[in-house]
Amino acid sequence: MKSENALVRLIVNALAGTLIGGLLVGLLGMLFAGGDGFLNGFILGAVFGFLGGLATPSTRLANALWFTRGLYRHTEQREEDKYER
Repeated sequence: MKSENALVRLIVNALAGTLIGGLLVGLLGMLFAGGDGFLNGFILGAVFGFLGGLATPSTRLANALWFTRGLYRHTEQREEDKYER
């Protein structure tokens, strides 16, 4: 995955998570508490949707970064050393 595509995907997922989470929790809040519940639910849903939207593609983005491959090789070497003893 190219770095430009990963960044665009990260931004799109964060925005989509914010919008969907905000609307769903906002509508649930409106069902229980009316207009004020919608506003509070929308804010809460937007925050959690934003964090969820960032977390979803970040695992894929982290696998594309150079340091995770280095950590994997280091961990793999430590596991091999452990079994040789």
